[in-house]
Amino acid sequence: MEIKIINKKDNPLLEREEIEAIIKEYDATPSKESLLNELSNKLNVDKNNVLLFVFQEYGKREAKGIIYVYKNKDLKERFNKRKAKKKEENKAQNEVKNNG
Repeated sequence: MEIKIINKKDNPLLEREEIEAIIKEYDATPSKESLLNELSNKLNVDKNNVLLFVFQEYGKREAKGIIYVYKNKDLKERFNKRKAKKKEENKAQNEVKNNG
């Protein structure tokens, strides 16, 4: 598997580094865990501080990755809690709409 970094940007407001990468040359779609291990080794960071989003087009053996590298695990968890809470609220609203 080849990971090519195409853009790096520091975001001091959210205390993270934002990275765009292209993932190529893999036999089967790589798991998120294997991508996290590969990226953390390549970037020389702790994988617990990395948040990864992967986008792949149907039929292509190439994927785009959006990687957020936080300064520590607490910052990552704080961001994820907000996102998870919002997701739960949206799910509850959809259930209410569908049931009544």
